[in-house]
Amino acid sequence: MKKIKILLLGIVSVFLLLGTAFAIEATPADREAIEKVCQQYLLDYNATLLLGKAPAADYFAAGTAAEYQIKKLELQRQETMLAHQQVPVEKIIEERFTVQEIAIDGDRAEVQMAFACTYRYALDPNTFEGVGLDSEYGEGFCFRLLCQNGQWLICDIASTDDYDYIYRSRLKARERFDPITEETLTDMDTAIQAALEAQQKSRKTSGFSPLCCPAKLPAVFLCPL
Repeated sequence: MKKIKILLLGIVSVFLLLGTAFAIEATPADREAIEKVCQQYLLDYNATLLLGKAPAADYFAAGTAAEYQIKKLELQRQETMLAHQQVPVEKIIEERFTVQEIAIDGDRAEVQMAFACTYRYALDPNTFEGVGLDSEYGEGFCFRLLCQNGQWLICDIASTDDYDYIYRSRLKARERFDPITEETLTDMDTAIQAALEAQQKSRKTSGFSPLCCPAKLPAVFLCPL
């Protein structure tokens, strides 16, 4: 019986060693691909937040967390389109990425990045007229990624922005990977619908809102870089 136990332990040890030997080893190409997908998300995030553009959103792995992230981008987009009816953003001046840390473990990775952007309003946001003012904002992001069929995809993102603070962490703290519940997704659907209804109401009262339908306008009008 003792010999059998020793034999089993030996077999387990061999499998553990083999597992370590054949684990996916991170390469410079992996790091480059991980940074690239995170930066692509941040570019989409910024475009939805400031310009009301629809994101690509093809860099997410399937799952509830990804569903939350897609709804978050859509909510940002709809609320931006509503805000544009008063003071649109004329253009994005500069976007800056800072990779603070990358940890890769086989086919999984975690990345901490800081993002900052300088942009210009089309009008003075205080008076709704005159010359537009330059403004700036910055956020922190923590990405969790998974490599599937040689492609790095985003599984989840925790950020310091107001959307995560309100809808995900429930006012506990910023940049948390709190679980996504059906209630969370329902709340976001409700917020998206409210933004759409507010846009419709604003169009009826103002009579003309050129920026509430950006898809019908040339891209250069939205972002004349």
